[in-house]
This record gives sequence, C-alpha cells and structure tokens, in this order.
Amino acid sequence: MILVTGATGTIGSDVVRQLAARGEKVRALTRDPAKARVAAEVEVVRGDYRDPASLDAALTGVTAAFLVRPPGPDEGQDAALVAAAGA
Repeated sequence: MILVTGATGTIGSDVVRQLAARGEKVRALTRDPAKARVAAEVEVVRGDYRDPASLDAALTGVTAAFLVRPPGPDEGQDAALVAAAGA
C-alpha cells in the first residue's frame, strides 16, 4: 500500500492517478476526504499533521509513502508523518 499525502492538490492528485492506473494499491491522505476525486479503487483517508492519531491510522499497512510538502510556514509537516511511520 502506498500512502500519498496532499492527495487533493495538483501534484498529489496526479501521483494518485498515475499509481492507480499502474494497478498499485493507493491510500490518499487528505484533511477533507469529501474533496477527493479519485478512482474507485483508491482508498481515501482523513489525516491531519496536527492530529497524530489520524496519521497513525493512515499509516496502517503502508509500505511506502509519497510526501508532498506544501509551501508555507508549516515546515514540520513531513517530520510529523515520518515520526508516526517510525512509531
């Protein structure tokens, strides 16, 4: 299972689409699952970097992750996901 962060953004949504087209098992991480426009076989999960429990749940069964780092002051976002993966 490959977790893709930023799954509703420009880059993340394209990564999700390409992985799904290749037949990969994909889990799309987004703060608002209602905004996700993905293929039926893609699993959409809610996740927020400020909510560690949501990251733990999103990482269950994941063997790889594609991290999208949004521009702006929230530079610690990747660290939160990496820490959750390590746990």
